[in-house]
Amino acid sequence: IMPSLVGSEMCIRDSACARLSVPLSLAVVTTVAAFLANIISPLPPLATFGYALAFGVVCAFASSTIVVGALHVARNKISITTNAVAITMPGLVNSIVGVQQKQQVMVLLAAILISGVSIFGVVSLETDFDLADFVDPEMEIMQVRDDMDTSYDSAAWKLIYILLEPATDEDSIPGDALMLDELRGLHKDLETNHYVVGTDDSPSSPSYEGPYVVLRDAILRDASFGEEHNLEIYAGDVYVVNTSQGCNLGPMFAALSTNTTVADVLSGETWAERIDQTVHLDGQEITYFRNEIRVEASTSDQSNTVISSIEEQLGSTSLSGTLRYNLDGHAQLHITGDLVILQTVLEGLNSSQIKSTAISLCVSFLVLLVLTRRVVPALAVLLPVALASLWVAGSMFVLALKWNVLTVMVTALTLGIGIDYSIHMWRRIEVELARRDTHWEALRAALSTTGVALIMSALTTAFGFLVLMFSPMPVIQDFGLITAVTVFFSLLLALVLLPVLIELSARNQEEVVETPEAIVFEG
Repeated sequence: IMPSLVGSEMCIRDSACARLSVPLSLAVVTTVAAFLANIISPLPPLATFGYALAFGVVCAFASSTIVVGALHVARNKISITTNAVAITMPGLVNSIVGVQQKQQVMVLLAAILISGVSIFGVVSLETDFDLADFVDPEMEIMQVRDDMDTSYDSAAWKLIYILLEPATDEDSIPGDALMLDELRGLHKDLETNHYVVGTDDSPSSPSYEGPYVVLRDAILRDASFGEEHNLEIYAGDVYVVNTSQGCNLGPMFAALSTNTTVADVLSGETWAERIDQTVHLDGQEITYFRNEIRVEASTSDQSNTVISSIEEQLGSTSLSGTLRYNLDGHAQLHITGDLVILQTVLEGLNSSQIKSTAISLCVSFLVLLVLTRRVVPALAVLLPVALASLWVAGSMFVLALKWNVLTVMVTALTLGIGIDYSIHMWRRIEVELARRDTHWEALRAALSTTGVALIMSALTTAFGFLVLMFSPMPVIQDFGLITAVTVFFSLLLALVLLPVLIELSARNQEEVVETPEAIVFEG
């Protein structure tokens, strides 16, 4: 008896593998493609995340097709069990089929309406990120941080650096009258930028440390120092005394770099220390300038506004009258600092999200088109997944979530997760259509088998991600919640909308075949 049972088990396993080979292969290829699309991201961690997810899908495929089947056969060698009654959920299946059979227009209209609302939600989403997103707000350190923010204005201050380096093919920055004029112009621009600390006071006094500020303070402290180098203070700003003689800032900074007297009584810094922080010299030649600017920005959204305002003031080499235009050929300007780096990361996330989503959709469509050899079924399988991505992004607005380093990857995850559900349902319906007399009988059979299996799979997946809600890190909590929502929408559209699309495409195909032109073509 035992050999015959083992042989029976092997036949059953082979039959199951044969039936699942197409949907599993489709699901694996499209899911891996969706996750690998993240490798185009300019951010290495996101690319690594895509590699890890794709590798995990391949491992899961190998485990489910080889290991699970072998374990099932081995288990039945040891013990003989009676056949368990399969879970079919007839009540739920009949309800879904009833809606699809009688309310097809309503299903399509509801999908269109929700998609339209989701577009509004996506447009309204904010891209906001703060390091506090990684810390539980109930922790004592966060309470102290909040107290500091409310008690001290300086708690929200951040630093932005404006660096000047020699122009292309040059070894140094000219310290001539033009450079002095442009450094003074930068100072004036900062005075009018209300995002810079101190500019809201009267008179405006931007809080920053740079070569111009050091030079002005040195002349104010010792007028003879300025006279020696043909400079003076007029109306609070530094000017050349005799324009015919010009000026050379290099020797001035070199002289200050050897001055060890106190320059700032509050910090105790010497002139040499201040020069060391703002000017890099090669002898008496200026190689780099560094301006450290204090700005008010507590979130990434505010940081973007601050950076944009400073970039606008600096202008470009093609915009006449701006700092970059006037210094073209003299020096190159760069904005950097933690705020700029963070903003670059967020921009990289947004751009990679759009590109990876587009690549995932294209690759999935091509794979489906090659295997189905029909455009309409390929689109019918892919459309619910695309709508799921849109609905998930729209639900973030309802849940008061924002784009951050983790939630920005939700579209790729939706494609990776949702495409499996759509492919399995589509394939099962195709198989049942060949066995059943009517489309609705085939749909009922598909929902009773594969549909129920997908429900069980979705429940375990969703609860697996909802466990992340217990994380002390808010950004992880948001990721767990939105991924669970992703699973829900992917399942809902695969079970409700996809069968309607398949039925409509099949009906359209039948009508086309019945036309005289189609008959001639068939002949």
